[in-house]
Amino acid sequence: MHRIKKVMVKYFGNDLVCFNYMAIVALGLLVSPVSFGQSFLSVSVGVDEHSSHSEAVTYQYYDASSTKAVLYGSKSDDTVSGSDLSSSTWGGEFSLSANDTVDLGVGFERWGNSGDFTIQTTNLVLGISAEQWQISIKPRIQNVKVITGRTGALFEKLERGIDSRGITIRMAYEATERMSYSLFYSKSSYDWDFSNFDLNARPQLAQVFSPVTINLSQGLEDYSYGVDLSYYFDRVLVGADWIQSRSVVTSGKTDTLVGYGSFEINDDWNVGADIGAQTSSGSNTSFASINLGYSW
Repeated sequence: MHRIKKVMVKYFGNDLVCFNYMAIVALGLLVSPVSFGQSFLSVSVGVDEHSSHSEAVTYQYYDASSTKAVLYGSKSDDTVSGSDLSSSTWGGEFSLSANDTVDLGVGFERWGNSGDFTIQTTNLVLGISAEQWQISIKPRIQNVKVITGRTGALFEKLERGIDSRGITIRMAYEATERMSYSLFYSKSSYDWDFSNFDLNARPQLAQVFSPVTINLSQGLEDYSYGVDLSYYFDRVLVGADWIQSRSVVTSGKTDTLVGYGSFEINDDWNVGADIGAQTSSGSNTSFASINLGYSW
């Protein structure tokens, strides 16, 4: 059965943690191997109702010995009140099969805006497969840097970087040849109290830190969890995701619901689309993306 499952990018815009389902991921790669080619290349574009737009590209490799590799990059362009809040992501993940049931790997990702706020993530990968079940465990370490150009002990500490540790656990179940489910949970802890970046509690932050830093920092997660349901027809994959996350900065919760689909044009080409809505602190944001994939 030919099947391509989407991968996911976490995209921050308009002070929201916006899950824009395109071609990459931050905090957890959701790559399923393509069954009709060793290589798969995907390009995606997305937009939300605030006219923010994103572009992404992903390359995925998978061979018969279960060696898996993925490289990805994306850019999100967002302007609010004349401030350029653009951010970019790039990274990769590589894993090998230790035996018939266990995969081991490592991944790296860099996200943010290099002049203001960045997060570098390194994660390990442990995957376990048993009949219809799959479990992946990804412990990670992160370094969060805030560039201010100011002097003082606090600003120097932020520019050196704040360490963070976390873990993502995902469980997937293939109920039938056509239907599958998955659940995930992710948790992070930080070596500094990032609630200090809550603009609502400390409006004076706007005089100290750049709009980019304030905007991007709101997306630092305390935890997130969600569920994915998908069904495969003869040449069509359809599904839905629900995700809830909690900001470590504001303690606010964000709910995201997305419907997605893809169509196999032929043995080489695949086209897909996603449409979703997000609710956070009483505000709603709608977004959509389209993607085109080629395998060989």
